Amino acid sequence: MEIKQNPFSFYDFLGYFVPGSLFVYLLISVSSHAAVKDSALFKFVSVADLKGVELYTPLILLAYISGHFINFLSAMTVEKHLNWMYGFPSKTLLGMYQDSYFLSGSDNIKNNSVRATVAFILLPISAVDFFVNYVFGIKNLVNKELDPMMKTIIKRKAAIILSRFAGLEAPPKETIRETNYFLFIYHFALEHSVNHVPKMQNYVALFGLMRTLTFYFVILFWVAVWHLAYSGASILMFMVVSLSVIFVSYTFYLGFIKFYRRFTLEALMAAAVACSKVEESAANDVK
Repeated sequence: MEIKQNPFSFYDFLGYFVPGSLFVYLLISVSSHAAVKDSALFKFVSVADLKGVELYTPLILLAYISGHFINFLSAMTVEKHLNWMYGFPSKTLLGMYQDSYFLSGSDNIKNNSVRATVAFILLPISAVDFFVNYVFGIKNLVNKELDPMMKTIIKRKAAIILSRFAGLEAPPKETIRETNYFLFIYHFALEHSVNHVPKMQNYVALFGLMRTLTFYFVILFWVAVWHLAYSGASILMFMVVSLSVIFVSYTFYLGFIKFYRRFTLEALMAAAVACSKVEESAANDVK
């Protein structure tokens, strides 16, 4: 089965163009509020003088390019934060969670500084995450693991794939816990279970959109904080607006986790089913 990929895919629209358009609109709003249109930069190019193609073509290109930029930043922050907080979905689905957000030992001071910086940037979601994780201690509220039977099936099939198809004669029990085993499992699913590929691609587009929108609303949170402080808003207004943006950003964050987990589960199940088919086919060839 040949999989055809369009030059402008569904992921390009959801993951790049939509968030990029929102970001460009946010930049225009901020620049208008900050009254920077009188600067030399805005005098050099007047948007009001542009019409039709001259106006929309640069905006579309700027939105698409900005979408790539926001998407990259979201992968370096939102996705990293999720993995540091809970662990990879390929492990949390099997009941293996991250022990601690920060690393232990004096050799990890630099890495902990990076993680602390990311947590501060993502304050609207990291504060809620830390509260749910470390105050209530219920990691499975956000990352619920599979039932025992499904965990057993996936672990057994993953061990077979890693031993027979990855060249590991006897993978230790720690292989799944200590390594990013999912990379090989995912590519095994792509190679041997093409019927699942369109569904996995849809999940990739959806979790990419949710992740990017999460980061966009984090930016919006800091812009709102700056705007409220700049305009001298009341404490009540400050609390209402801040909590509203935090609620929306964390909702998109939960959406990102949802589709990220569904993509991972789809790949794991596709690999498990494909492993059984490959084994059955090999047994029939022997006969």
